[in-house]
Amino acid sequence: MHTSLTVGLAVFMAAAQMPPGAVAGQDPPDARTAPARWYELGRERLEAGHWKDALDLWYEGRDSLDAAGRHDPRIGIAYAELVAERRMKAEYEVASEMYAWGFSGREMDPYRDAVREEVARIIPIMNEADSARFEALLARDDPDVLREVRIFWMMKDPTPDTPLNERLMEHWERIAYARRNYVRGRYSPYGTDDRGTVHVKFG
Repeated sequence: MHTSLTVGLAVFMAAAQMPPGAVAGQDPPDARTAPARWYELGRERLEAGHWKDALDLWYEGRDSLDAAGRHDPRIGIAYAELVAERRMKAEYEVASEMYAWGFSGREMDPYRDAVREEVARIIPIMNEADSARFEALLARDDPDVLREVRIFWMMKDPTPDTPLNERLMEHWERIAYARRNYVRGRYSPYGTDDRGTVHVKFG
């Protein structure tokens, strides 16, 4: 599915004479000058109901950004989130890799809010020492927090010699379940009530 765009998307773009990653009336994103556009274009496709197109755009965006020495944690987060929400288990290896790639850079400023939100989703499953360390990094806007997120999930991975991080994807499955079932309020880091936090933490 991801060595090239899906057949439907490829046919659509060929018919419209647009290069991959382009949207009607727009040039494809330039990874050096507009790295954020890959994420945004994927979100636009998702919000229009074309979630497969969103995944393809984010995958292509990863390759384009990586070639330019750039990373975007939002792409990794969004990819893992959507794959878990859609229960696409065949994509879990790719999602694990996308997530790890997203947190492999050193750029904090453009993604500060997304990184803070992601750390807030992780803190409930941390011990107190790790939680305090992550909060201190965020308070300083320290880009090391990106590496620490990646390491946190590497340490949780029960099969570190494989591309699939089962614990990471289980985490996103729990979030998806909580968002479907525990919504008397939406005040937790997951957009759920307190029962959602308990489910994400303990399963």
